[in-house]
Amino acid sequence: MCEGCGCHEHESIYMPEPLTVVQTHPMTERDRFFEFKLNGKTWATNRGQFAEISIPGIGERAISVSSSPTKKGSFEMVIRKVGKVTAAFHDLKPGDTLWRAGPVRHSLFPVTSSREKTSCFSAPA
Repeated sequence: MCEGCGCHEHESIYMPEPLTVVQTHPMTERDRFFEFKLNGKTWATNRGQFAEISIPGIGERAISVSSSPTKKGSFEMVIRKVGKVTAAFHDLKPGDTLWRAGPVRHSLFPVTSSREKTSCFSAPA
């Protein structure tokens, strides 16, 4: 909560807040789906944003938000197991608590600027 006026609008995105695992299930051998909820808060995200997710005593990682910005009450991430910290994420169960800071980074393609334009993206195969 904001120290000045008591609202949530002026909070720092860098202050960690607790979040709870709502559900999780494997998607592949290395990728796992997670749904998280902030304890008592909503969280607005935009396309292309990520959050610092941490497990106390183990570490933290920047993970991209996978859910739609219109999703209310919770958010989703897919976490690939590639090391010690991400392996610890894969051990989480519904009801477990961890910490989140963010969302971080502004979208490269804001909805308001791209709504009536055609975009073409190309990447090497």
